[in-house]
Amino acid sequence: PPEETLLIRTGHARQVAWLSNIREWQEEFLGVLTAEEFVDTVTGDLLGRRVFVFTPSGGVMNLPHGSTVVDYAFYTDTGLDMIEAKVNGVAVGFDWTLSNADVVEIMTQEDSVNLKP
Repeated sequence: PPEETLLIRTGHARQVAWLSNIREWQEEFLGVLTAEEFVDTVTGDLLGRRVFVFTPSGGVMNLPHGSTVVDYAFYTDTGLDMIEAKVNGVAVGFDWTLSNADVVEIMTQEDSVNLKP
């Protein structure tokens, strides 16, 4: 369908523009930063503002840096029904701050009802 083609082109155009910006930054910092310093600067700038966590089924969630399990729950539309959270299989408090590569599981009232015999 034409809509999908447009979305693919738009996404592709965004990626190309992003890579062009990286190339421009590299040229700007050429001679000022070593290659390693440049990579550290770019990745720190990009990843420092985001945290990437996994759903129990292996999906990836891209959240703002400093997000908690409650933030994750609301991103997955379970925030209002949340009764417990687990990170990497361990129960945590609702104020638990997420780190890259954490596996986050939210238990809801509905889950607890379904688990009872």
